[in-house]
Amino acid sequence: MGVFIRSNRIRIYYLYVENNELNLIKSEDIELVNDMVIEKESLLNLIERNKVENKKRYSLKTIMKFNINAQDVYNSGEIVDDGSYLEKENYMRDIYFNNLSYIFEDINCLFIVLNRITTNKRINLTKKIYNKGKNNKDKNNKGKDKNNKGKDNKVNI
Repeated sequence: MGVFIRSNRIRIYYLYVENNELNLIKSEDIELVNDMVIEKESLLNLIERNKVENKKRYSLKTIMKFNINAQDVYNSGEIVDDGSYLEKENYMRDIYFNNLSYIFEDINCLFIVLNRITTNKRINLTKKIYNKGKNNKDKNNKGKDKNNKGKDNKVNI
């Protein structure tokens, strides 16, 4: 039957979000090679390649897989909307698709949601060291205790 003719193509949608609003949707088709799997390394490459769009930087927010199993539809005769077709995926693992068929080739897909990175503040990476001892020094004494002006004191940090 035509339902069981396997497809090895999947469409990936990149959803670019800024300020909780969807700004842009891009898509591309990729060929699945090994047993209907998108390997972790390939997925990371796809994400990295699409992190910058229109000179704006984005970070990964989530990955969702929509996969209608052709065998289940054939057995039951209908598509049941029970939420089992949409799954959240982890980018640190391979993503598996079940029984891809040419009938559902345009429906089964992967959504990669990317959130805009906005950094207006400069981030200071220098660690500050605070002297919390009871022998606080002033700048004029340059390491000498106020009570013992002629002697050098060591400060433990």
